[in-house]
Amino acid sequence: ILPDMQNPLNRFLEKNNKKRQPCYPLSVARLMAVNHHIISMNPDDRAKRVWVKPLRISSMPFLKADNKIIEGQSFRSEDDGKAYASVEMTFATYLGLKIGDTLTLDIDNKPIALTITNIRRVEWDSLEPNFLVLVPQGFLASYPKTYITSTYVSLKESSFLKQLLEKFPMISIIDMQMIVSKIHTFIQNVL
Repeated sequence: ILPDMQNPLNRFLEKNNKKRQPCYPLSVARLMAVNHHIISMNPDDRAKRVWVKPLRISSMPFLKADNKIIEGQSFRSEDDGKAYASVEMTFATYLGLKIGDTLTLDIDNKPIALTITNIRRVEWDSLEPNFLVLVPQGFLASYPKTYITSTYVSLKESSFLKQLLEKFPMISIIDMQMIVSKIHTFIQNVL
């Protein structure tokens, strides 16, 4: 969702009685260094436990029920705009990260050093937007971003989806029911 489409989309969803999650900012970053040790961008280095994929980072006014801090402190209002990071536990384990470590990210060709203040457990199967790295509210204000949200649309509402895409042709729609169905069919065929 582009920034200027956020309010019109919210109004459209409300008008059509669609419950949705909040809109979360989404910026793309590249991990450049951990504790000032440069990360190689060579794909062969994946075997050496480095992260070469783009990261999608976001912020939330509060942690959702499917995010639990397992180590460190939650962001406070006085942290707004500060260069802090909350990292997902599997990502932290993969990179050997701990509280106080520094992640250097490239956002819009600008290096940004973030200090890890907490590690979170995320329930990825909630089908709600979740992220490997969160930053305090306001931190992404000056960086390019889009927004992400989710809502439920039944299979019987194809006319609603058609209206949605006609009114907002720049948004992306992911049909989770179709994806889950294909996974179910795949598992049935394997078993």
